[in-house]
Amino acid sequence: VCSSDLYGEIEGGTIETMTLDDIVDGITGPILLKLDCEGCEYFAIQQMQKLSRISSMVGEYHVRSYGNADTLEAHLVANGFKFAKTVKTPSIGLFGAHQG
Repeated sequence: VCSSDLYGEIEGGTIETMTLDDIVDGITGPILLKLDCEGCEYFAIQQMQKLSRISSMVGEYHVRSYGNADTLEAHLVANGFKFAKTVKTPSIGLFGAHQG
């Protein structure tokens, strides 16, 4: 499972983490988001509160027990995006989405 909790602590200290919402707060103008996060794309996108700030996104998706291209498409279309995908292998593909 992907979570910032997994990356927040190391032996002898902590690692500062940022959410995608934190990042988009500091940007003005159109935003192109590129995701290649080895299966965490579902969590990254679904947990965003400021998804409407993203103009377009591209990325790689990985078929997992908790998500696939249809999972991404359903969430993004429900949030006003147009969605396209290209299947590379049975478990990996590319996707693109832009505000509709």
